[in-house]
Parts: sequence; C-alpha cells; structure tokens
Amino acid sequence: MDPFMIRGTSFTLTQRQTQTVSQQSHSNRMPLQSSSTALVSENNNDIISTLSVQTQSLKLLSQKSMTLLELTRLLETWEDPHATTETIDAKERITNCFKQRSDLLDLSFLSLTTLPDVFGGMQHVCYLSISNNSFSEIPQFLTKLTSLKLLNVSNNILSEVPDFIKEFKYLEWFNAECNQLEKVTEELGHLPKLQTLMLTHNRILKLPENIHHIKDLKVEDQVPLASFIDFSPEFAAGWEETYQHEGTSGYFEIWLARYEEMLRLPRAEKYRQAFKQRISTLLDAMVNNLELRKLCYDKARDVVATSHD
Repeated sequence: MDPFMIRGTSFTLTQRQTQTVSQQSHSNRMPLQSSSTALVSENNNDIISTLSVQTQSLKLLSQKSMTLLELTRLLETWEDPHATTETIDAKERITNCFKQRSDLLDLSFLSLTTLPDVFGGMQHVCYLSISNNSFSEIPQFLTKLTSLKLLNVSNNILSEVPDFIKEFKYLEWFNAECNQLEKVTEELGHLPKLQTLMLTHNRILKLPENIHHIKDLKVEDQVPLASFIDFSPEFAAGWEETYQHEGTSGYFEIWLARYEEMLRLPRAEKYRQAFKQRISTLLDAMVNNLELRKLCYDKARDVVATSHD
C-alpha cells in the first residue's frame, strides 16, 4: 500500500475528525454563550433595579436628614408679624413634633398668617391642623408633607383651594369650613384616597362636578359676598321675614358663628362675656325697633365699603 496514500488518507481522516470535533465543540459552545448572555442580562437588570431602589432610598434619606439644630436655625429666622407672641408657641409645637417624630402637628388658634418653611424634614406628619388662624392662602410648601392624610384649614380667610392640593396623594380628610372660599379646584375630585370633604359656611356658588362622588361631602350654607342696597321698606320686610324663618335660613346662625370664632381667640378672653351680653341685647332690640335695624344696617354698610371683604 502506498504510504503516501495512507498518509494522505490518514491526513484526510484526521482532518475530517478534527473538523467534526471542532464543529461539535463550536455547536456545544453556542448554548453556553447564549445562556451566559442571558445570565449577564439578568444580572444587569438586577443591578439596575438595585441601584434604582438605592437611589430612591437616598432621596428619602436626603429629605429626612434635617437635624434638630438645622430646624432650630430655620425657626429662628421665621417671625409672623401679626402674631408675635403666638409665634413662640408655634415654634415650640413644631420643635416638639420634630423631636418626638409625632404624626400629629396642631398649629390651630394661634392667629398665624404665615408658616416657616421647615416641612421638608417632617414627612412623619400625617395629621396637620392650621385651623382658627388668619391664613389668606394655603402655603404651597405644605406639599412637602408627602404622607399627609388629614388637613384642617377651617376658620381662616382663604378665598380658594389651589390646584397644588393634588400633591397630597394620601389625603383622606380635608376640612376648609368657615372661610371665604369662592373657588374650589376640581383637583380635589382627583385625589384617590379622599373620603371626607368639608366646605360648609363659605361663598362657593359653583362646585366642580367631579367632587360629588366623595363619600362624605359637606357643602351646605354657602353665603355670597355681602352687598348692600338702600334700606327700603321692601328690604325691611324681607329682613323681618328672614328673622322669623331664621331656623331654616341659617343666615343668623352663620353671622353669630363668625363672632364666636373671634371670641375664641386667646386675646379676646377678657371681653367674651361682656361682648356676648351686648350682642344678645342688640339683637333683641333690633327685633322690635325698625330705626335701630336701619342704623345697624347703615353702620355695617360703611364698614364693608371700607374693607377688603
């Protein structure tokens, strides 16, 4: 046998075997490479997900990182020009709430017109009351209270509920009674968790359609802005009729409620009893004296004409 042929044949066989083994090795590597690629992809997704969670955690930590010293310094720079004495009480309440990590902050009955911008580090607050003060608007920085469930702004002088109310995603209970509201945003109807909405004793003439689905909705006794005409005989007759049916009209009840709000202020304490007696005496006298009613009417008209109300 020709050795060349043997060698050639041998070479050929060896070459074929080598090619076959090489092909098998290549084909065997393909699934491994595919699996490896999928594994790397999964690992990348896990890493991205972990980084995202860590980033969110860092954001939350950065929001909650305000120290007591920083809070104290911020409070030192804040002063309400219309409630100097009450400002001290407000600062104490805010500081105690921060120290105790309390979920309740009560800043009611302090005659406040402003608030300090310190709520970025107080996300633990879920229940806030700024009722019975003199706020003409809701401070927008209150939206930093991202966990807020209850907000009480009743008995102030608010003229509207602003659009940024939509930022309170977890709000369940909102009380804006006894203000001067003429406008209410439809964003209230978009709050997913809102169950109680209290808007009684305001001046709202038209309510957004989308708030009527709210489970506990109170919108009674809307009184329009005061306007005066001449004290005519027709008006006098109307006044007497209104007084006789006061139990159903509610106007006198609202009028007296406004005075009660003022009498509840701390600085009015020493005048309360005397003032109540005078109001009672005046009302009784007005019922029986047309001239006195006219005089009181004219005095009230002059006051309204020179005020912002």
